[in-house]
Amino acid sequence: MLIHLSDYFSQANKSKSFSLDFAIGKLPYAYKAEVVTKKEPLELTISYKEKGKAVLTGGCRLEVTLPCDRCLVPTTLPVEVSFEREVVAPERLDEDPDQKDDQVFVEEYQLDVDKLMEEEIVINWPTEILCRDDCKGLCPKCGHNLNQGECGCDTFVPDPRFAGLADIMKQLEQ
Repeated sequence: MLIHLSDYFSQANKSKSFSLDFAIGKLPYAYKAEVVTKKEPLELTISYKEKGKAVLTGGCRLEVTLPCDRCLVPTTLPVEVSFEREVVAPERLDEDPDQKDDQVFVEEYQLDVDKLMEEEIVINWPTEILCRDDCKGLCPKCGHNLNQGECGCDTFVPDPRFAGLADIMKQLEQ
């Protein structure tokens, strides 16, 4: 969805609120398109800030279902997206060249809502996806989900710094 921004760059006190549906493109960890199981409409407000500048304020909620990072059980998590971004008219981009890289979702005077939301979702994406805070993960030997109980595997890993001492102990036992 595209929204024309020229009025918001030029008319003082110009402000408008929108409730928009948006398409979700490629997300982090999203090897399947079905990871977003629920999404609310984006509540977006565009306001005049000064000549050639506007402010985008908005937010929405998503629900994603992804495998737990430790045990791989499908886990549903809420993702809260909220933002406040300043955008600059094309003729003012020369004043601050870094601004052009910060507003890849604006081309000329068109705001691409889908690109904006894709970027904001990535920024607000959870860093770790866990089915529960105390998830024990999988057994490194047999792959059993340790949240469902112990598997009985010997998971002792000797410290490699003592490998020489272990060799000496084996020789003494013989």
